[in-house]
Amino acid sequence: MEDVIKKRFTECQRTLINHKKSILEFKKLYLKDPEEFKELYVPEVYRVLVIGRKEPCVERLCSFIVDFATFKAENDKEKTLFESFAFHLLSKLVSHIDAEDKA
Repeated sequence: MEDVIKKRFTECQRTLINHKKSILEFKKLYLKDPEEFKELYVPEVYRVLVIGRKEPCVERLCSFIVDFATFKAENDKEKTLFESFAFHLLSKLVSHIDAEDKA
């Protein structure tokens, strides 16, 4: 699972075309094992957010992160799971709001 997540993040920084395919693959991975997915996904998000410059590849990855976090689920069970994921991601990000380095 870790290799797939890293591969998709790498692909998504190059072009927007890969975003939809990557979102669908991430959805499958998340539904398979939500806890492991969260554990592997959040550190990849942190790596993107550390870059303080406005680079096109970083902007594409930020767009992808937002698109996946706001993914529209197909049924109530998925909706609950994805709301849980969005809450988890936001709570992790907010916990770093008081960081010394604002990069």
